[in-house]
Amino acid sequence: MVNVYAANGETTDADAVEMELLENIPQYHKPTEILSISATRGNFLRFLNRINRGEDAGFPLYMDLRNSNNDPLPTNTEVVLLAKVSGSNDTYQVSETRHEISYYNNNTITEQREVERIDGAKIMLQAPEAAGGGPVEKHDIRDIDTLFLAIQSADVIDWSNSQVYADSNAVEQGDR
Repeated sequence: MVNVYAANGETTDADAVEMELLENIPQYHKPTEILSISATRGNFLRFLNRINRGEDAGFPLYMDLRNSNNDPLPTNTEVVLLAKVSGSNDTYQVSETRHEISYYNNNTITEQREVERIDGAKIMLQAPEAAGGGPVEKHDIRDIDTLFLAIQSADVIDWSNSQVYADSNAVEQGDR
């Protein structure tokens, strides 16, 4: 289990994880990265598509995304996970696209973690389209790869008052 989070301008202090807070481009025609997650040298991170809480498969991601006025980002904000692998200049979609964030806007981080509500926080991990798409058991991010959380929104995220937490039961660390 590894703690992967970004909260109020700070990121995880886990030894195996490197994270960078990024700013999205508002009203851009596709999702732009707001958070990068990489493993430190000699490690890899495994993101699991199922945990022993809730009924549905998916990667639990708890979020409270806000703008510089401390208002929630618009409900129609889209969220997706992208990956960039070594040797490629492109990112690949590795999850379903959440076409709106009303679940996150209407539930606190604490409420999103509750067993009765956790399924609403899960994002289905998928194989890249070039590999056929469809659900996968896991995604491994090596120390030479990067996983991105990306959004498409009319507003800009302000990390000084936003929070994103991956469920620690859904992230494992290993040696390469």
